[in-house]
Amino acid sequence: MQPASRIVIPVLLTLAVATVARAQTPGPPSRPGSVVIAGQLKTVDGMPAADVRVSALVAPPEAVRPEEGIRAQDGIQYYLAPPPVRTVLTDKDGRYRITNLPPGRYLVAAGLPGQDTYYPDAVDAHGAKVLPLAADSTGSADFALLAPLAGRISGRVVPPPDPNVQENAILSGVFLTELVETPVRADGTFEFGRVPEGTYLVDLFPTVPGLKSVLFDVERNDVNNLQLIRPKLYTVSGRFNVARGRHIVTDDLVAALQAGTIGGAALDVTDPEPLPEGHPLWSLPNCIITPHVGNTPEMAGPLLAERITTNVRRFAEGEELLGPVDVELGY
Repeated sequence: MQPASRIVIPVLLTLAVATVARAQTPGPPSRPGSVVIAGQLKTVDGMPAADVRVSALVAPPEAVRPEEGIRAQDGIQYYLAPPPVRTVLTDKDGRYRITNLPPGRYLVAAGLPGQDTYYPDAVDAHGAKVLPLAADSTGSADFALLAPLAGRISGRVVPPPDPNVQENAILSGVFLTELVETPVRADGTFEFGRVPEGTYLVDLFPTVPGLKSVLFDVERNDVNNLQLIRPKLYTVSGRFNVARGRHIVTDDLVAALQAGTIGGAALDVTDPEPLPEGHPLWSLPNCIITPHVGNTPEMAGPLLAERITTNVRRFAEGEELLGPVDVELGY
């Protein structure tokens, strides 16, 4: 009789070879996008769970499922859930239908990443049930949430995105393990459905320059008045005028700023100067006026003393002075 160790090793090798052969054996040709997963989701209390995100995720490889012999040394990171293949919201009766899936092995999860429920009754992918679905088949997954949900999150981007630009609203939270995204519709609206209580942050992707993220809390009531206000953007071009104020016709500048012909002006010198109290330039929001004081006393004192000392010496010696001012030219 052979020792037990000599019997076990060939058996394990045979199983390993069989598993590899099964994984590498090509299946029948399939038509992509012909699989459907449908079902009903209920709350912790057994009521229909309306407006809840339900996602189809690609299941881990068959050979490393826990029930198929994952080893302790494989650790807990043998499978990291990929982004959902497709996500839908349940209707008022808690029903959902995920369509246009390619054939494959799927997990179904409801809720937000990190606080979701996996079909049929698991809190993560390790205890979830796999739905192996062939082409033109429909999988059924009725299950109930393991944790209570709070209000719904919805809002609007103002103004809406351009017709040829796809924007996504991005949701992050303290207890979420991943960012959650949902498309912004053509009218600027977006919705994430019902979520657990907590503090959340909403932003846009692609990132909009100058757009401020919105921080808010969700409790029992819906949060449906979120607004992501898109700041007005300008193409910056212009002219630097380093001369005096008389090189600009002030009345024309005021008219152009008021009409929006130019986006803005930054003035260190004006005509007249000083600018009189009550002049329109003081109140225009797109005009910045600086006080025409480029030096602090700490800087000006030593520099001015040095210039005066040098020019007194040059004047005494009949040399040309530094920094002359042409009264006619104005500089």
